[in-house]
This record gives sequence, C-alpha cells and structure tokens, in this order.
Amino acid sequence: MADKPWRGRRGDRGGRRAGAGRANRYTRGGNGRENDPQQKERPPPTRNEQTLMAWTRQIPKAGTAAPLSRMRLCLFFQTASTLMAEQDAGITHQVIYGLAKEGGLLRIAELVDFDLSEVPEAERCKLFEDLYWPLLQVITHKDALASLILEKPIGDIYAFLYGNQGRRSSKAFQSFASALQTKSKAQGVADPDVALYRWATAILAALTKLLDCNQAAALNTDLHPVVDVLQACLEMDCTSFKQTLMEQAASQYILKVRRYLDYGANVTTFSQQNIPATSPTAVFELTTERPGRLSTAGPRHDNDHDDIKDIKILPTAQEIVSPRAEYLPTKDPNDWHLHGIQGLLDQQFRLLREDTVGQLRDCVRTVMEDFQSSRSNKHEKNGGDQGLRFYKYSGVHLSDLIYDQRKRRLLVMAHFQQPDILARRSVSERQRWWNDSRQLQVDALICLVDSEGNSVFFSVAERGGTQPAQKMDNSEDEQASPQAIHNLYNNSSEATVTLRLIDLCNQTVTPIIGRGPDNIKVPQILVEFPGVLLPSFQPTLEALQRMSVHGDVPFAGLLVLSRGLQSECDPSSWPRYALQQGFAFDLSPIISGGRPLYLRSSRKFDIAELKERSTLDEAQCRALVGALSRAFALVQGPPGTGKSFIAIQAMKVLLKHRQLAELNPIICVCYTNHALDQFLEHLVKDGTEKIIRIGSRSHSAAIEPLNLRAVTDRMEQTKAEKHEAWRLRSDLESRGHALMNLAHKLRHAGSQASILEYLEFENPTYRQELQSLEDAHGFRMVSNKRGDNLARWLNDRSAPPSAGSHNRPLKDLLDVPLLSMAMKERVRVYGHWVSRIRKDISYQLNEGMQQYAETEKDLMACNQEISLRCLQQAHVIGVTTSGLARNVDLLRRLHPKVLLCEEAGEILEAHTLTAFLPSIEHAILIGDHEQLRPQVQNHELSLENPRGQQYSLDRSMFERLIADADSEMPYETLQTQRRMHPSISDLIRQTLYPELLDHEAVRQYPTVSGIRKRLYWLDHREPEAGVNPTKALQMSHSNDYEVDLTCSLVTHLVRQGVYRSDEIVVLTPYVRQLQKIRNALATSFDIVVSDRDMAEIDRQGMEKAASSVAATHKAMLTETLRIATVDNFQGEESEIVIVSLVRSNKQSRCGFLRTTNRINVLLSRAKHGMYIIGNTVTSYHVPMWAKVIGMLQQAGHIGPSLPLCCPQHPDTVIDLAANIRATTMVDYVEIRTYAQLNLDEFPCIIPLCGHVMTVESMDGHMELAAHYTMSKDATPLAPRESSSEPLRVAVKGCPMCRGTLRNINRYNRVVKRALLDESTKKFIVWSNAQFVPLTTALQHEEEAITGAKEIVLSGNRMRTRPDDKLLIAGVRGEQIATIRTLSGLEYRLGPLLALRKRISQFLHKVGTDEQPFARIGAMTAEIVRRTTDINPTFRLDTAVLETRAHMLATSLLLRCDYDILSDVLNIHRRHTPRMALLHMWLKKELRFDLAKNRRDCLELVQQASRKQQPMTIIEARLNFAKFAALERSAPANSDHVVTVVANGREQVNLAKVQVRKSPSTASMLPEILEVEKMLQEETFYTTVTSAEKQAVYLAMAQDFSGTGHWYYCENMHPRPPADPSKFTIGECGMPMETSRCPQCGAPVGGQSHESVAGVSYARDFDEEFGRMRL
Repeated sequence: MADKPWRGRRGDRGGRRAGAGRANRYTRGGNGRENDPQQKERPPPTRNEQTLMAWTRQIPKAGTAAPLSRMRLCLFFQTASTLMAEQDAGITHQVIYGLAKEGGLLRIAELVDFDLSEVPEAERCKLFEDLYWPLLQVITHKDALASLILEKPIGDIYAFLYGNQGRRSSKAFQSFASALQTKSKAQGVADPDVALYRWATAILAALTKLLDCNQAAALNTDLHPVVDVLQACLEMDCTSFKQTLMEQAASQYILKVRRYLDYGANVTTFSQQNIPATSPTAVFELTTERPGRLSTAGPRHDNDHDDIKDIKILPTAQEIVSPRAEYLPTKDPNDWHLHGIQGLLDQQFRLLREDTVGQLRDCVRTVMEDFQSSRSNKHEKNGGDQGLRFYKYSGVHLSDLIYDQRKRRLLVMAHFQQPDILARRSVSERQRWWNDSRQLQVDALICLVDSEGNSVFFSVAERGGTQPAQKMDNSEDEQASPQAIHNLYNNSSEATVTLRLIDLCNQTVTPIIGRGPDNIKVPQILVEFPGVLLPSFQPTLEALQRMSVHGDVPFAGLLVLSRGLQSECDPSSWPRYALQQGFAFDLSPIISGGRPLYLRSSRKFDIAELKERSTLDEAQCRALVGALSRAFALVQGPPGTGKSFIAIQAMKVLLKHRQLAELNPIICVCYTNHALDQFLEHLVKDGTEKIIRIGSRSHSAAIEPLNLRAVTDRMEQTKAEKHEAWRLRSDLESRGHALMNLAHKLRHAGSQASILEYLEFENPTYRQELQSLEDAHGFRMVSNKRGDNLARWLNDRSAPPSAGSHNRPLKDLLDVPLLSMAMKERVRVYGHWVSRIRKDISYQLNEGMQQYAETEKDLMACNQEISLRCLQQAHVIGVTTSGLARNVDLLRRLHPKVLLCEEAGEILEAHTLTAFLPSIEHAILIGDHEQLRPQVQNHELSLENPRGQQYSLDRSMFERLIADADSEMPYETLQTQRRMHPSISDLIRQTLYPELLDHEAVRQYPTVSGIRKRLYWLDHREPEAGVNPTKALQMSHSNDYEVDLTCSLVTHLVRQGVYRSDEIVVLTPYVRQLQKIRNALATSFDIVVSDRDMAEIDRQGMEKAASSVAATHKAMLTETLRIATVDNFQGEESEIVIVSLVRSNKQSRCGFLRTTNRINVLLSRAKHGMYIIGNTVTSYHVPMWAKVIGMLQQAGHIGPSLPLCCPQHPDTVIDLAANIRATTMVDYVEIRTYAQLNLDEFPCIIPLCGHVMTVESMDGHMELAAHYTMSKDATPLAPRESSSEPLRVAVKGCPMCRGTLRNINRYNRVVKRALLDESTKKFIVWSNAQFVPLTTALQHEEEAITGAKEIVLSGNRMRTRPDDKLLIAGVRGEQIATIRTLSGLEYRLGPLLALRKRISQFLHKVGTDEQPFARIGAMTAEIVRRTTDINPTFRLDTAVLETRAHMLATSLLLRCDYDILSDVLNIHRRHTPRMALLHMWLKKELRFDLAKNRRDCLELVQQASRKQQPMTIIEARLNFAKFAALERSAPANSDHVVTVVANGREQVNLAKVQVRKSPSTASMLPEILEVEKMLQEETFYTTVTSAEKQAVYLAMAQDFSGTGHWYYCENMHPRPPADPSKFTIGECGMPMETSRCPQCGAPVGGQSHESVAGVSYARDFDEEFGRMRL
C-alpha cells in the first residue's frame, strides 16, 4: 500500500507532524504558502525526516545483508537512539518497525554476537557506552514498551534476542553484566557514578521484558548468574544509596526478575518430581471439595480448574448441566487452596463469577431441564425463580453467518415464534408492543439452547433483521426471491432479531450455526437476560485472571491478613517515590501565603500550623497528612464531612510534585459517573490542566471536552498506525468472509456440490461416477434440475433395499461401485461423507474463529494506540470502576504511581484489586463503610444473608481493612459534618457516629417554609400494594397511599416559592414506588431520574412512564424534580428530602431498609429538612429504626398528620379542624369580620394558605369580571373574548401572604391565562439566554475563517463518483448534507457544521409549535380527539405567540449556511494539486442552485414585517443578496444569473429604505454597503458581525439585576436595561433620554423620569431577570 501524505493533528495546530519532527502550524483559511500552485506536491523533508530515511537505508533487505564495521554499527544504533529521543510517535513507530524487520534483526545480531568479555577491561566500559548502550536505550524506551501497536514488533525483537534455547540472550546479558561489573569496580564507593544505575536500570528493564515476552526464558538457568552479578554490582554501592527514582527503579527490576526466575525454578522442580495430582491437598484437612484436579472426586466439568486463568468466563455446556456445586472460597484465607495474594485473586474471581455468570448458568440449566421433561417452552412461561429474570423465545432457527463489513462483526439472524399475545394483533400494535416491552434491547445477553444440550451465548446486535449474506459460490439453493423485511413485528407468526457472536476464543459455535437443513427440526430456544451486559463483568474477571499469572499486585502483604504476610510491609510506610533524598511535599497549593510548609518523611509535621493556614479542620488536616504520607492510605468520612474535599486537596499537592516524583498520570477512580464528574469539575475550577475522563456516561458540560474520545478526535494518527489499521481491517474482512463461506458450507455439507468437492480429493472415482450416473442398461441419467444425480442415487428405486443377510462394513463399501450398493449402504456411505465433511469444515471454522478473534483484538489495540498517546500526556485520568476494568491494559502501560479511589466503601473488592496496577506506589482510598455496601446480584453471597456471611462478597476491601478485628491498618476519620442541620445529624450521631461534630454553618440554616418542623415522620397504617400475580418474580414494592402523600407534600413545598424544585428530592427504596411517583408527578414537573435508576427500571422490566402530549421541552417551561432510589443517591444531597418508606404490612417486613448502611444513607441526605412517610410499626423491630423512632417521639417529630404553617404567620397553625377566629377580617369590600357575615349570603373561600376571604372579595382581587360576563348577583355567565394584552396577566397571590391561589377551581380561567403568560415570559428569557452564545460562536467561527492564512484539509483519501460536476442544490438541509459527504472538511468546517446543528436544534425549540399557547392548543385538541369522535381545529391569535426568537434563529441559520457555502467555494477555488490528489471532489466543477435559500430569505422578510422587526427584515434582505452573489460565482444555470443578481441588488436597495424608516437600525448600514460592493465587484466573501449589532445581541444576555428596569414599547417589544437604545440610563432606573426601539423604531425612553406615550413598565421581566444569572 502506498504511503499516504502526512496529516497534522487538529487539536495541536502548533505541534509536530505525526511521524515527523518538524513543527507544522495548522490554521483554517487561505492565502497560505500551500495555496501556491507552483509549489512542490510534498514539502521538503525536515532534518529528522532526512536522518530517518538515511538510517532506514542502512537496514538491509532480506538476503542482501552486508555486515557493518564496528564504527558504522555504533553510528547505526546511536542514530536510532537519537531518533527515539525525539519522542515523536511516528519516528518511534518507524524505528521499532525497522529493527523488527529481518534486516534490522540482522543488525542486532551483528551487535549482540560480539563477545564483550574478550575486550580488555580498560576498553570495556567505553565500548559498552558506544555500542550496547544505544541498543538498550532503543529497546527499553518507555514509549516503545508502552505502545499497543508496537507490542508485536517489540516481541519479535526480544524473541530474536532470546535466540535458540536462549543462547543469544545468555551471551548478550553476560556481556552486559561484565561491563557493569567493570564499571562498578572502576568507581569508588565515595564517588558513586550515576551511570552505574542508568546502565543497570536499562539492562534489568531489557531482561524483565525478555522474561515477559518469553515464558521459556524463566527456565534458562544461564540467566541466574547474570542477575547475581547485576545485584552484586548494585549492592557494592548500597552505602551511598539515596533512594533516587533511578535507584528505586533498579531495585524494583531486580525484585521482578528474581520473581520470574524463582517461578521458573519452581516449575522446573515440580516437573521433575513425580507427585500425584492430589498430593498438594494432603497437608489440608478439607471440609469442602477443592477446585479442578485438587478435588477428591476429580473436576466437576470441563471448566473446573484450580488455576483461574484456565477458566472460561461464560459457562460451558458441561458446566451448565453439571449437578455438582461449584467451588466457592470463603472469606477465611486459611481455607483457601492458594496462599497470599494468589489466594485473594482466586477468591474474588470465583465469587464475582458466581455472582454474575452463575445466575446465567442456573437459568440456562432450567431451560435445558424443560427440554428433558417435555415441558412447554412457550414465551409466556418466563423465569425468575433463581433471582434473575429471563425471557424465553421458542421455535428458533438461524440464518447463515453474516459478516457486517461496516461495523466489522459476525452476525446471525434468529427467527423465532411470535409471542402468543401478539398472534391476532396488527403490525402497528405489534411494533408498539415490542417498543414498549424493553425486550431484546441492543447489547442484551442471549443464550441459544437446543434439545441436544448445546448452548451458545450471543448479544443482540439489532432489534430486527440485517442484510442477508450474499449467495455462496458453490450453493445449489434455488434462485433468491425478493427478500422480505425481517424485524420483530412485520410477520404475525415469526419475529426476527440479529445476534452478534461473542467470546469466540472460548465458545464452540459450530454445532449451532452450522446446523443444516437435515437437522433443522432440532428444537431451539432463545433465552434473554434483560439488563445483563457482558462488558459489565467480563473485563473485571479477565483482569483478575491476568493479575493471577504473576501475582504482581502492589501492597500484596497488606491485602492478605493471614499467614504473617502482613509483616512483610509496614502499613505506615511512606510512598516509595517520597523516600528519595531531599523530597518533601510542598503544601503551598492548599495554604495561605507566607513561608512554605513542607511535609517530610524525616521530620515531624506540625498539624496545628496546617490547620491555622488552611481551611481544613483538625481531623481533615490529619486525614490529608495521612493520605500523603502513607503508601496505602485509608480515610473514612461520615456523611457530609468533606471526603471529596480531602481528595481534591490531596490531588492539588500531588500534582505540584508530578514532575519531580515522575508520577505520570494520576488515576482517579470513582464508583459512579456523578461522583467522577463532580470531582473532575472541582479540579477544572481550581485550574488543573490536562485532565482526561475515560467513559461516555458523563452529563457534565464542563467535562465533555475532556472526554477521551473528544481528545483523541483532535489527535492525528501516525503513518504506522494508519498502515497497521488498514492491514488489520483488510485482514479482518477477509477472515470474516472466509468464515461466512465455511459456515455456509457446513450448513450445506450434504449438498451435491459439497459431496463432489469432497470426493475430488478423497475418491475421484466416486466423483466421476456420481457426475455421470448410468442405469443398469447403460443409459446415462440426465436431468435439467441441478443436484438431481445425488438425489436420484440416494432414492433409486431400482436398487435393492439391502445387501442380503450380512451388512458389509463401511471400509469395504468405499471401493464398491456406487450403483452396486443397496439403499441402506448408500445411506451409510452418504452419512459417512457428510460426517467427514462436517468434521473437516468444523475444524477449519473453529480455527478461523480463533484467528478472527485474534485479529479483532489486534485491531482494537491498534485503534487504542492514539488513546494511549493522549493518556500519556494527561496529568489526571478520571475513570469509573467499570471503565477501569475495560481499559486496564491501556492504563497499565502508563505506569502510574498514584491511585486515588473515592467511594471506596461502595466498590467491590474485585474492582478495587483491578485498580492496583503493578506500578502503583501510592494508593489513597476514601470512603465510608457505614454507608452503602457494594451491590451484588446473588443474595446467597451477601453479608445480609446468614448463609452468605461466609463469603461476604458485598464487603468492600475498604471495610475489610478497617473493620476486621485482625486488621492493623491505620486510618483517619473525618469528624465535622457540613451538610445536615443538627436536628437531622442527631439521627446518625446517636446511632452510628458518636464523635460526629456539626459545623457552625449548619446551625444557621433557615426553617422550612410552609411546614412547622424541619424533621417529621408522617406515620400511617395504610398497607402496601399486593403482589402482582401476573409477574413471575416481583422484586419491587409500592404503596399508593404514600404516593398521594408524597405528591401533595412536594406540591405544597414548591408552591411556597422559596425552594426550587431541584432543591427537593424524593427518595424511596423501591424502583416500583419510584416509577409510580414519577408517573403521578409527571404532569406537573419534569422528572429527573438518574441513569442507574433508569437501568434498574429496565432490568426489572417495568413499563415506561406515560408521556404527556407535547412534552418535548417541558423542562424549559415548568419545573424539574429529582426522584431517586436510596441506593443511587449516595454521595448526593438536597435542601429538602421527602422519603417514602413503602413497606407497611402485618408481618413487619421492612425489606431493603433493615440494614444500618441503607438507613444511614437515607437519613443523611437532607440539609434543611427531612420528611419521612411510613409505618413505624413495620420498621420498629429493626434496632436502628427503633432508636430513630424513639428520638423522634421524644422530640415530638412524629404523628399521623403533618403540621403546616403560613410563611407570613408562622405562629398560626393551619389545621382544617381548627376554628376560624370571629375577629378575622374576611370581607374587603364592605370591611367586615367573620363574625359579622351571614355565610348563606356571603360565602367564603379558604385557599391552601389558610386565610379566609369572601367570594366577592376574592372575585374582585382576581379581576373575574375582566374574564367573564357577570350577572347582577356576581355569578359568571359566559367567558369573555380574551381582550387582555399578551404578557400582561399576572399570577395573583393571597392578599395576606402572597400564597398561591392556583388550586381554586372558580378562577381556573384567570389562573391558567396568567400561567401561560408566565410560561411565555420564561420562554423569552430562555430563548435569549440560548441565542446569544450561538451568535457569539458564529462570530468566532467567521473570524477564524477570514483570519486564517492557509487552507488545510484533513481526512483520508475519499473517492467519489466520476461525475463531472458537483451540484449543491435543493433545500438548505440537503445542501449541507451534500457538503458533509465531501472529504477533508472535518478540520476546517467541522466546528462550523457542528454549530449549524446547534442553531438548527435551537430553531426547532423556539418554533411556534413549541410555545406555551400553541402546546396547550395541541394538547387540548389531542384530548378532544381521544375522548370524542370530533377532530377539532383551533385557531390561535398570533398576537399571543412570541416569534422574535424564531425569526432571529432563522436569520442566524441563514447566515451560517452562507458562511459554509462560501467557504466551500473558497476552498474549491484555492486548492492545491496535492489536495486534489487526496480529495477527488476538488477536481469536479462546482455549481450552486440557491433558489431555495433566497425563497427562505423572502419568507423571513414577510414574517418580520408582520411583527414589525426592522432589524430582522434588513438581515433577511442582505442574506438574499449574499446568496445571489454566491450563486453568480458558480451558477448551475448561467441563463438566470442576470435575474438573480438584479433581484439581489433590489433587496439591497430595500434594506437601505428600511434603515431610513427605522433610524435605530443605522448600525446595519456598513454591512449593507459591504454587500452592495460584493454584488458590484462580482466577488463573495464571509462577512463578520458588526460590533454594533453584536452589542445589541450581548445586551440580551447581560446580568439584569442592576438598577435599570425593563420596558415595553408601544408594539409590545420588551427592552432590557442598559440597552444600546439608551432609554433607561438613570441610576434610579427611570428613563432619562428619548430613543427608538431597535426592533420596530417606535419611540421609547423619555425625559426627566417620564416615559413617552405608549411605553409601559415590564415588571414581569424585571422580576424574571432579577432572579437570573446567565
């Protein structure tokens, strides 16, 4: 493949070119050197490129090797070392690839075959420095060893270096050792040489890599003396050991090499002894069966092994049907069959696999037993008895194997019987059922089971069919008929889903995917495990297997608390990097100014000074010092004590020493995405640079640009990476198609084509006979139908049924003529042929699957190479525990030294272990074991189950090391909480944390508005909902009574006007209750449910929440409310927490909330107030609940009703049973008290706030007569026509307390209109806030395009259709779609195209259909249609619609489209020949047809004219003219050019007229003249928004909390304070100057605090913007 030209990195415009050392600054635009048509096609090579090419020429081709002289050989490797020192990824790749070639290996052989021991000692060191040292620098370079793409060539180099039986490596390393020995003798002890450790480190690094790449090297006894010499040389200098990082590295390499060689010696010793398989267990008195060969009864099945590295992750067929229980190690290390860290890894692997895979195994076993017992396997009989829900689909048959070339994956279509419930339903009903059912979701785990005992696991690739495989070459199938569309719902009897083959290395798939037509009737069932995803557990299990190979786990002696292993490590020791001489932690990043404060290992630290000079309390100071000074640090923090804050402070200090200590990236691990986002956001705010977040589940806008995928998109691949990726993709594609052919052959092994192909090599005589069959009379059998000969031979009626009384053996039949065989003999021979064919193809298919899986793995590693290079530049890497397991190999290559783990008490020990990468020297674990434990699926393994306590899988490493009685691990505990009011924190202080203190700030919290007490338990005895008999397994519960109470309490709190709805959280322990509350509140609030809760809803198969009509952008106009389960709210907090406990039953079963951990989390989330709704009797038997209930009863915070209060009269208790005082004023018309009224004549109204008022007074207050025609007795007769001006109806409140009156039905029409006006105002506020950043972003992109000096295109070579013209026409969306297909524009136009998408989305959101009035109309029409047979049509008064934002967005989108089109034309005109070679579209003739663009401009002119928006009118006319000028430059139809240009000039003239009519638009005049010049000079270019117009836009987004006021002009255009029109200038906020409205030119402002006629104060906007910060 020809090498492609170099490309730069989009995100590093001043960086090096990939694969070169020359700087190459990239910008967007033209006028650059690259636009010179006379320039060379390829720029001149840089010095590094020239050096690399000259060096490469010295690598001989195969068979042409000429040895180099010693001097030239020295120069060859010195040049390689110099090139590697450039630290350019492209150069590194090419140097290593060059050395890994045959010629490069010959150069290495020339070097290492030279015997250095024969050189005199005086010259030995000099020769090593010149000759061997450069080679060692190259093959131990950190970038080369860390690279994923170089793993194979590096392995080839070390394999060659090892040589035949290790002879070459023995000789080479003996030479290296002799040189080092000479060096150590030459230097004095008092004068240590840094080169000694530099040489030793490189030699040991090479030896470690050699042992890692060649397992046989550990058995090479010749390497032992080499290591002895190396260790002796280092020990000679031990008196001057300064603990430098280089000295530490050398020591660690010695330990690692010793571990490798000792392992090899043990293997050799064991293999030489004749020990029975069961002898290792003789020293134990076993009470349970050991695993694998250690079991007294032998292995349980083919997947039962004593070494976990041999265990397949997914269960095998034998394992599924095995009746023996699996081996599960207990938590006691003394019972393990392995010692130390190996035993811990073994235990965690087996328990985690049982928790995940074990449930899958048991479910599949149940299905297999159904086959054997002939039970019905209908879809409806789904399962869940084992604790894992699953669905069954019967009548399954598979299609041919399919290779998906686009996504590079192996697929198969599964056709199965439709569920009985869908048998008589229509296509649309079936489609709706499948969409709502949440079944067969993409990536769901599937197992295909047949009645023969075969089982294969798949994952769902597509919810429907895919393109069928192409017809195979040797197929004899009938001609393909037109394919029907296969999906889940089209066919009433059969559904189709596309499955992906997974875990190909460990599964045997041939028995199922190779099943042919002859055995298609074998019953098969699909078993689906909803919510179970293979990537959620497979990476962690595989990581534990890899760790167990060598047991290279840091802090191993501290992690296993038995057999005295903990004595090997000091739990209080400092991190190794901190022990180097002179090292000290500088705490200046976290303290106030003054003299520096250092933390040293050699000096006692003053905690008091740190407390005085920082914001930390004493416990936090101790925790921080402990976190920094202990290699393995544990910090416990009760709720609200600032665990994350301590982590941030520690991170600041560590980052300051990143370079000094060579920490490499610091790994930050969190359990949840929310916690990780919060942690990284704090770092970003504090100015931390080079942060990368791994994982795509972030919801933080601030972190989104730091996502690994976003960062890698800005980095360019090197030449070697591109070539390797292309090679692997091609290889994968060829292997995929080969597997398709093999699978097809296997399915049709009995066809005539397959038989003939087999007989061609096995028995040519039979092949010839079969091809030309003759009957008994010598006539040749001829048929027009293909495949007839084989069928006629098998079904020949003239053949005898049998060969007589004796059946001839098969071997005798293989030489008998075909026609002489009896019928039974023919069937036997045919069966033999088919069996042999299937056996051969199955072998090829299994081998091909293995090779395909390896190639797929290599391609994945190649694609991750660019991610690795990005991560190497990071300072902080944030990742969740699941993300870490998936990327553990990537992170291992970064050699990080520091691990910071938050939420450590909530993480499974298996996940924590995978985070302990071999290079970790400093681990900080922060958490609280008294809060939530890790979640497990199998309750039999949980601490909460008496049977599961022996395993305790849900006990984290953090809890084990702190809480175990045998543990001596030191840890620090935080003590001062800064979250809860003291009355709330008392609940956990008196039960769990007796030393917990309250910060002074929490004592100053305000009272809860509208409720008399901030802490209350609303006690009831209403029973929970019963079990649904239609559910196979109901794992969740609900309580309808508590749903109603919760919704009422939420509504009451929000109506107080004090708390935003996002400051109120509803917590419940059960997902089913969450779902019911969510549905009940969905009509009033936009409900926010976390990803983890949504996943749990899907996992339990619950129906989706009913969506209201036109609820697309509800959050924009209404309130948002968070509802969460207790388990998924740990680490979060809220001002007000409402708790629904759900459980209320006579059996006193309180369910999930019986453990102190969950109760602790539940009680510690609230800041200002907490309200619990539940049955105290049901919970009282739990000890912690009993204490809490007793405390609440003693304080009077528990009862059957919740006491409310009026915010304005907090001393007055609102109680429906209370009497109204006789002296209360209730009639504000005739000024009468309650005692003076006749209620029959003057009825009263009592709002929610509790104040009383006569109906007559309330009618006047609500201005009812303005909305209804009233009778003489003040009774509303009929609604009036809406005459109120838009945005003028205010929401009324109680005259006494301003409390809400929205719930009084009598005033619904009044209130609803006011609410609609309020929503419209919010709509305007929101649209302004969204519009201004878009205008700013567009101006930035326009400046980037016009200011760029050269045109740079990115992307790979793109071939297009050989058309002569490139026509851009149609509607604007089609034009942009055409541009997106053009190659090379990603770098230059990518940001502008992305911005266009944002503008387009905003345009949709501000459309008339999305406005409050229009949405209410649509909702009303939909309700009428649903409840009646009427199809209503509503006509809205356009005066109530706010269309300004829509017009502004339309104008902005037109401008953006012009920028894109004009730049495409600019690139096309100014491209270089080199660009045209890469991007074929540049060679085409570019033509525009922009008639639709001009039509859109005229439509905008009409809309703006109706709404009196002169600024928008002018912009639309100018856009028309610019499109005309652009089309003239490259017209699709030259005959229309004159007309188009004339129309453009006419629009320019009309724009001038508009400016004269509206003086406030004078700022547009320069742009008008610029466009007019564009039309006159027959040119086009990008225009940039003028400063004046940009100021108008920015005025919409300023902080509106100043003294100025908002006003309406006479045309109802709202104007902000400090507007460029300058009609509100006075400090008092009143008008001091007359001007004109920029939108319509109407007079605004005034003189001397007096407004001009028609101008009115916009109080509503003042209040709205006064609360807003944009």
